[in-house]
Amino acid sequence: MIRDIVDADKYIIKDIWYQDIVGVLGSLYFFKIRKTKLASNDGVQLVKNQGNIYDKYVIPVEKFVEKFIRSPLGLSLTAVLQKK
Repeated sequence: MIRDIVDADKYIIKDIWYQDIVGVLGSLYFFKIRKTKLASNDGVQLVKNQGNIYDKYVIPVEKFVEKFIRSPLGLSLTAVLQKK
């Protein structure tokens, strides 16, 4: 989809990759399986409490692993573009 919105006359896509596969699994569990609403008090507390732990411990490990292994999916899609 990102390839469709990038103006090929102006930019060259140098690289595209997903990040944060663990976030996909956590989001799937909490927001789809457990049906926690993000805008609810439970959702806010979940993001506030679990988010701090996630940011402090999981993201650094994930960041290191993603330098060597690319995930086929993730919460974030990153693209590197070069002007023509």
